[in-house]
Amino acid sequence: MSALQIPDRLPNGAVIAMLAVMTAVAAVLRLYDLNSELWYDEIKTVLESVRPPLSVTLTDFPSNNDHPFFSLLSHLSVTVFGEQPWTVRLPSALFAIATVPMLYLFGKDAVGRVEALLAAALLTVSYHHIWFAQSARGYTMLLFFTLLTSWLLLKAIRSPDRKTYAWYAVAAALGCYTHLTMVYVVASHALIVGVRLLAGMKGKFELRPFLTPMFGFSLFAVLTLALYLPLFTGVEAYFAEKQGSTATKVATTGWAVLAALNGISEGFGGVTGVVLALALLAIGGLSYLRRSPTLLAFYILPAPIVVLSAVLLQHPVRPRFFFVLAGFVLLVLVRGALVA
Repeated sequence: MSALQIPDRLPNGAVIAMLAVMTAVAAVLRLYDLNSELWYDEIKTVLESVRPPLSVTLTDFPSNNDHPFFSLLSHLSVTVFGEQPWTVRLPSALFAIATVPMLYLFGKDAVGRVEALLAAALLTVSYHHIWFAQSARGYTMLLFFTLLTSWLLLKAIRSPDRKTYAWYAVAAALGCYTHLTMVYVVASHALIVGVRLLAGMKGKFELRPFLTPMFGFSLFAVLTLALYLPLFTGVEAYFAEKQGSTATKVATTGWAVLAALNGISEGFGGVTGVVLALALLAIGGLSYLRRSPTLLAFYILPAPIVVLSAVLLQHPVRPRFFFVLAGFVLLVLVRGALVA
């Protein structure tokens, strides 16, 4: 997986210091005003999934608004510190802060330290990331687990072994326990691994290279089913009720694209910022396509899988489903700027 090589003459101490400063700044920006009033979806989460007894939190699935792993952590936070807006949101903020060094770790192994540091710096001051960090939902956790699983899978692709795939399975299962849309990321990973193995065989199929990845993805499935087993009845009832619902007709793919562009406009300073960002993304994407198509697949493949599954299952498409790709977007943005 070759990539654009930027000269890296940074001492290790300087890199660690810069990353520490970024993480500290990220903490200040995400913890500032964390105790502001809760909004509708957050209040609903508190009433349905955080305030009830732990036995209810672990076994009840009131709606897709519930992010089980976040609800569990938020319940524990409220139990320890008391119920305040900041205690309800604390898990989201902490995972958001941890995502800054996590993006660096993935980027360092994927494209090198320079691009990784620049992407982490952008994430540190990202309007959208700060907003989601201060929301009592599990989306920053999903972004963290997306980067963590991608980092582990990169290691597993380069040096396949069961231990790395086992860690991958644990991280992916926790991501799915946060929200089921993590399945789309895992599906894209499985597709990438499968295509790479088949391409390397040059027409001579062998089962042996598939055994270690199959172990990892099978373990992921077992762990995810175990986590959702207490919630199975509620999950089944919810999706049966949502099939073909009014929300599907409103939250279409076209609506999601327009809503996402509007959100990007807010985060990038208006139309001019959006045009510039899209141009740099196009330049960066072309660079990845030429030099590292596997990494580009890591970055973009979950998006069409989300859209295709939503169409086939008649489920709504919402811009926040693509927030898990935010770290990858920043890496492509940085690549586009460096190439330009």
